[in-house]
Amino acid sequence: MVLGHTLGGVLGLLWSARSADPIAGLALAASPFPSPRAEWDPARWKGSRGLLPRAAVRTIKAAWPVLSLPVQAFGPYPVSVVRDYGRQSIRSRIWTLWSLWGDPSLEAACREAAAALSHAGARVMLAYAADDTSVAPDNADRWQALLAGAERLAVPAGGHQFLIRDRFASIAPWLLGLAVGDHG
Repeated sequence: MVLGHTLGGVLGLLWSARSADPIAGLALAASPFPSPRAEWDPARWKGSRGLLPRAAVRTIKAAWPVLSLPVQAFGPYPVSVVRDYGRQSIRSRIWTLWSLWGDPSLEAACREAAAALSHAGARVMLAYAADDTSVAPDNADRWQALLAGAERLAVPAGGHQFLIRDRFASIAPWLLGLAVGDHG
């Protein structure tokens, strides 16, 4: 079984289709559908065109230790995750976002992966929270068109981090069903 949250869903799809061992199921939780746009390519952020994005990146990186304090103190996320997020380079996050969401070659790769999963008979779950403001629930419609036969789980609330907020209770029954071989 593979469960991928947000861009991890895209990674999970691509990995699952290429895995040497067949998987029983793939769950994409709050996963944005790839939306390639050439203007989002970080390689184009050169010269005067890239001054504002580069300045924003430097400012966020410098301010992260202070900005993260309220999240560490009052947020629902583990402190170690928040701190680690700040240690990652902004450049690596931008290139990761581009490669898993904006790269034009990604659509074809996802189509191939979806076909491979379908051929292998893997079950697919598309899980979203209705109040997610980071990834609109209509992304599930686009995934559904690509992943024929995918099941859907609409959680009424919990936002983008609904799995953390409900401690995976919303997806656990489906995962458990895969583990015990429930294919109904």
